[in-house]
Amino acid sequence: MIKGIGVSEGIGIAKAMVWQAAISHEYLPRKSANPAGEIARFEAALAGIIEQYNGLRQKTARRYNSPETAIFDAYSLILADEDAVLQPTRDHIRLRGLSAEFAVSFHFGELARQFLEIDDEYLRQRAEDVFNLRDQLLRQLMGVPVSDATHFDRPTIVVAGALSPVDFARLDLSRLEGIVCETGGYSSHMSIIARTLGVPAVVAVGGLLEKIRDGAVVALDGRTGEVWLDPDEEDISQLYTRAEFYAERNREAQSYRGLPTISTDGRRVELSANVGQLEEVDAAISADTEALGVYRTELLHLGAAALPTEDEQYRVYRTLIERMAGKGVTVRTFDGGGQLSSFPALRTREESNPVLGYRGIRMSLGRPSFFRTQLRALLRASAHGNIKVLFPMVSGPEELAEAHHALETIKNELRREGIPFDEQIPVGVFIGVPSAALLADTLAGQVDFFCIAINDLTQFTLAADRGNPDLAHLYHTYHPAVLRLVAQTVEAAHEHHIPCTLAGELQDLELVLPLLFGLGLDSFAINPGQILACRRILNGCHYGQCQSFASEVLALPSSQEVAKRLALFHNA
Repeated sequence: MIKGIGVSEGIGIAKAMVWQAAISHEYLPRKSANPAGEIARFEAALAGIIEQYNGLRQKTARRYNSPETAIFDAYSLILADEDAVLQPTRDHIRLRGLSAEFAVSFHFGELARQFLEIDDEYLRQRAEDVFNLRDQLLRQLMGVPVSDATHFDRPTIVVAGALSPVDFARLDLSRLEGIVCETGGYSSHMSIIARTLGVPAVVAVGGLLEKIRDGAVVALDGRTGEVWLDPDEEDISQLYTRAEFYAERNREAQSYRGLPTISTDGRRVELSANVGQLEEVDAAISADTEALGVYRTELLHLGAAALPTEDEQYRVYRTLIERMAGKGVTVRTFDGGGQLSSFPALRTREESNPVLGYRGIRMSLGRPSFFRTQLRALLRASAHGNIKVLFPMVSGPEELAEAHHALETIKNELRREGIPFDEQIPVGVFIGVPSAALLADTLAGQVDFFCIAINDLTQFTLAADRGNPDLAHLYHTYHPAVLRLVAQTVEAAHEHHIPCTLAGELQDLELVLPLLFGLGLDSFAINPGQILACRRILNGCHYGQCQSFASEVLALPSSQEVAKRLALFHNA
């Protein structure tokens, strides 16, 4: 058995089909003496890929009836981006004499690197989209045929280095038993689509293609991340038992669609979806979200040579409001995830420790014109519906006071210009820095809501980079120090009569969610695919019992002790 990351729950047992081999970049033609001809080849390849996307979008919509088909629109927009894609690639060909293949490989590699250097896990996973686009362009340029698996002759598990949404559209879902990939993460588009369509999937399985041959029997558990090569009868029997359990639990979760999230003793909470692109909003609505918990605005800026204008941002925020049709929308002002070099239009200098550096509200306050543009767009959009503003990476009251002053200044501008906006637009703080949690009682009197950034709060409190596998044994959201900061933040919020949300990726839902619920949180902003599972868990909880349980856990001295207590509570 080998281990990866489980990203879509379910059991798959079938023969493997090894997906198309990755394009080798080592032997690409480097130079060309005909720049005009290479640019023409590049542009023809782009046109061919976009035409393929148009066809795949229509076919996918018919076959899957899935909102994830919007990814083809997003990919087409990226490829048509003059500043980020077209002109830089042409310049590599024209000015450096590169071949179309090498220019595509080099430039898209640089774009992907910008994503990979960002601390935010969701944004980092967008590098996979860039690599997918690069390889599709290279196949088009090189005339390499694309695997087409729209009709499997037997139940099949697809094994691949990586699998893009475009590849997914070519798979025969009727006989697709699962997916295993060498790369990817929980927030990659492949993983999101797998969860949407209910296909068991495991990613980040190192050395996978060296271990599995085409036609070999493979089994996987999309919840635990386990993969079996040539499983024996005992393995298969145990997996069938697991499959029945997962299927029953999923049927039960689906029965909560459309219901409020409310405990057995009447405690009401809100479950909202975190998204980073307009294209993901329909999937969030399909997942039965009660609101948009955190909309990340970084993708509006990422990789662009020019900053988005006020009108461009306004149109995006207004579209969010209109699509949510009265449900709340919380927009996080620009953060950057600790890697501002990924945003070339900002022209920032390199930092030795960017995750703890010039990011979030610090950067916005240091760039008044940049901040002004975003705040004007948000305020103008607020005239059209229920939208909230969330300031990230706030470390204390001084920064918050400056942010408030900037917002009030923009409000005065709009009043003078006669432009309508919500005079009472709610403003919140993203509590991810431990100092903000420790000063929560001071900050709570200055805002309308709190939102705890649980992933940042965990890694900053424990000094453990969540992306470092060597520190995985230290990174636990249920560490007593983290839990006490969460409890302190919630208490401060409630003393000032404001709600407190917890936002982030929640692993081990069954174990951790009742504990977090017992700490008094009013809402959870999570991955859309977790909403129904969370509702099933919370609607089966007794809030009073969870409060007592949380009080016990807060007194424990170590994460190991907490883990033991979580297991006992879960099995009781």
